[in-house]
Amino acid sequence: MSKISVCIPTYESAGTLGRAIRSAFAQTGCDIEIIIGDNASTDNTEVVVSDFNDSRVIYFRHATNIGYPANVNSCLERASGDYIFILCADDFLTHDGVILELLTELQAEPKAVASHVPFQLYLQSNEQCLPIGRPFSPLSPGVLTPREVLTSFTEGRGCFGWGWLFRRDLVSLQGLRFEIDHDMAPDTMFWLTISMKGPVAEARSGRPGYAFVMHNESLGGRIFNEQALKVYEQLLTFECRLFELLRQELPEVALELSGRQYRYSTCEFAGLVQKGFQEGRLNRPKALDLLGQAACRHPRAALNLRFVYNLLFILLPEALRHRILAARRATYAGSSMEV
Repeated sequence: MSKISVCIPTYESAGTLGRAIRSAFAQTGCDIEIIIGDNASTDNTEVVVSDFNDSRVIYFRHATNIGYPANVNSCLERASGDYIFILCADDFLTHDGVILELLTELQAEPKAVASHVPFQLYLQSNEQCLPIGRPFSPLSPGVLTPREVLTSFTEGRGCFGWGWLFRRDLVSLQGLRFEIDHDMAPDTMFWLTISMKGPVAEARSGRPGYAFVMHNESLGGRIFNEQALKVYEQLLTFECRLFELLRQELPEVALELSGRQYRYSTCEFAGLVQKGFQEGRLNRPKALDLLGQAACRHPRAALNLRFVYNLLFILLPEALRHRILAARRATYAGSSMEV
């Protein structure tokens, strides 16, 4: 039976860590070890872990906060499984067959370096965790080449979030790690770097397996905590670093995709602006001004359905927007998960 290392980096997440651990232990059809890297939390994280009293849990605590990317790398270095799955402490796996589905997809394609399952956004509200929006994956079901995965990214189809199972050899033999010198989307950079190494198998079932729980410190919240255009600059810098790496790893693919550069950043920024407008943190003139500045800087990137959708949503009359949002909430109100 294949051994899976589920790496859970955590910081001040005692309230949700138990849920993440339980969702990992609920996985069937594989041998699970859970590696928990505590980044100098001051809450009762250690008590939460000790309550499980299970030899499959490997817990370590840093004396000081070394930062999120370095904490992830500490977990990766301790992994002993054949495959690795990274699970954030405030997220969870939605059902007991997630890892087995990913493992089956990955083992069916010997050259594949990773497999991926769609994810579902959730909003934490007191003791309930409520799904919002539709399940999502930027990838099409089946086995995808590095060019196809990276094309999905440069098309601006959406966030390359969590839900990845990958071969440990990428860490132990090829030395892949999270970037520690940059704080903008180190997870996305890691997944895209993996995708440059070989084919990726996207789960064919289409069923969401990873629950990504939204909070104010995520990228979606940072636009309100920093100047919005500073966030845009960070997104652009992130794409520049990615293309530098792509030119080293796959120069022909980099040349082919160069005309699409900044489409992801522009579309992601539009989504953040629309979110800010929807939540009442940005008024309509400010939101339109931000989108206008992004479109002026990268007009080709703004000619994209995702960018246009966010623009149109902001332009809609208030009554129509409320009707659309109410319909969405009604669609997903029947499903929730207790902490």
